[in-house]
Amino acid sequence: SVLLGRYSSSQMNIPAASLVTNDVNPTGAGNAYAAAFTTCLSMGASDVKSACIASAIGAVFCEYEHIPQWDRTMFVRLRQAVADVEREMTAAASWRERTDWM
Repeated sequence: SVLLGRYSSSQMNIPAASLVTNDVNPTGAGNAYAAAFTTCLSMGASDVKSACIASAIGAVFCEYEHIPQWDRTMFVRLRQAVADVEREMTAAASWRERTDWM
């Protein structure tokens, strides 16, 4: 996803989490993303943290044929997916810092 700055033309790219299956079903991923993003914002999370969590939830939804069960396995997988997204963002930020001189 892409976050646009409210008062400027800045933007931040939020990567997707890596999928743990080759059988992908994107049905409901956008709805899951939107619900997670708005819920996180309403709970006081920053827009960047909300987008990271939402990106992870949208990706994990693609790993299931139907709506996943919200059990311990699902929460562990979501935690892994959020960490994956945050790791990708850190790597991208580090790469940008190293190539800013170009």
